[in-house]
Amino acid sequence: MHSTIDMAGRLVIPKALRDENGLSPGTKVSIVSRDGRIEIEPLQREHSIVRKGRFSVLAGSSKTAKLTQRQVNESLRQIRERKLD
Repeated sequence: MHSTIDMAGRLVIPKALRDENGLSPGTKVSIVSRDGRIEIEPLQREHSIVRKGRFSVLAGSSKTAKLTQRQVNESLRQIRERKLD
C-alpha cells in the first residue's frame, strides 16, 4: 500500500490498515524512528478482565473502543493462564 504526505506533513493511513489495527479517530499512537524506518503503533487501550456471573469478560474504558485481534488473543491467553493457576 502507498500513501502521500500532504503539505501539512499529514499522512493518511489506508482504511484496510486502520481497520486491521483497530485505529479510529482519536486513537493515540506511538511514533518512533528506528533504523531509517518510521514505526506507528497504537497505544494500549485501558481494559481489564472482569467476572460477569460465571464468565470472564473483557471490559474496556470506552463502549465505542474496538479491540484488535491481537488484543483479543492476548486477553484469551491471560484468561487461560489464570485457569491453569
